[in-house]
Formats: sequence, structure tokens, C-alpha cells
Amino acid sequence: YIVDMKMTREKQRNSLIEQLNEIINNPSTADAAKVEASNIKVEMVKNSDTELKIENLLLAKGYDQAIVFIDSDKVNVVVNMEEITQNDATKIFDIVSNQSGINRENIKLTNNR
Repeated sequence: YIVDMKMTREKQRNSLIEQLNEIINNPSTADAAKVEASNIKVEMVKNSDTELKIENLLLAKGYDQAIVFIDSDKVNVVVNMEEITQNDATKIFDIVSNQSGINRENIKLTNNR
């Protein structure tokens, strides 16, 4: 499940980045639209990098099946666990909040089992 979700996430991002590049590189696109597309692309790359860092840190802490989605000021984390204990939740929230700079109340943690 997690592997499929990561592959789907990457396909969707690659498609969106391709569309943004078309806007940016099109000579008939208005300058304001180019700037907006560039800003969206930069934000996507930043979020993607942060998601990967969080997923790697979760892996290092023993959460070998986790996926993170960052959207503006919200984070969704899905872990492959039967039950998420309070201790697990605290560790995961700490990692996500520290790496993303997003407040705990904007982090949603779910399990996929």
C-alpha cells in the first residue's frame, strides 16, 4: 500500500512539474503566470524534499512503512501499523514538526491497517 502510494505521488508530481515547466517555458505565457508557476514548482520541490527527510527519519526510528504528504501548512502521515500508541504518535509528531516547521495541530497521523 505505502509503496503504491509513493509511486502514485511521484507520478502525479512529475506530471504537475511537467505542466508547470510548459507554462514557464512557453514564450506566450504572461510574466505573472510564469512567476506563479515558478513559485508553485519551488514549493513542490521544497515539500518533496521535506517529505523525503521525514520518511527517512521515520525509517531510522523503526517506522519502515510510512508516507508523508505536505500541503501548505498541513501534513498527513500514514504509517503501516496495526495500532499507533501514544509513544509512537509522540515520536512521529516530533519528527514531523521539527522537520517541517508545521504545528502539531496541523499534522494528521493515520494507520493503513
